[in-house]
Amino acid sequence: MENQLHSAIEHRGKIFALKVYGYATRGIPGVEIVGLGNEGRTLKEKIIFLIKSKRLGISRKRIIISVDFNERPIGKLSASELEIPIFILFLSLNGNLKLKNLSDCFCAGTLKIPFGLDENFYNDNLKRFLMKIGQDKDRPSKIICPEGFKTPNDYYSIYFN
Repeated sequence: MENQLHSAIEHRGKIFALKVYGYATRGIPGVEIVGLGNEGRTLKEKIIFLIKSKRLGISRKRIIISVDFNERPIGKLSASELEIPIFILFLSLNGNLKLKNLSDCFCAGTLKIPFGLDENFYNDNLKRFLMKIGQDKDRPSKIICPEGFKTPNDYYSIYFN
């Protein structure tokens, strides 16, 4: 099983578009996040904690998640804005999420412990990101966002709380 979704991060005042993709295999069970260095390891532990605290269960699969930047930012990155897309992708690959195809979805944001999310990215940067991708043929048509968030009219919204 494989899946992907669109995301973005802000780095030094500029928005960088990227894709988060992953796959699940029948190999030795575990989770691996590639492309984020030590922040990937921290995020993996955060995801496992949230899954266990909500008693969602972790499948007996090997799940690999990677980040692919369209244009790689220079310097040290903070991957906090990728926490929600990586978490949603993990839930999809783990079988906890009913949405099977995320390839035309956009999502970004930070997870909080105890479980919650930081909505600042949506409020501050979403419009800048959507303007950047404009009419790209590969642009997402759905936005996964907090309940009650207003999205532009030409996008379909998938809400969570």
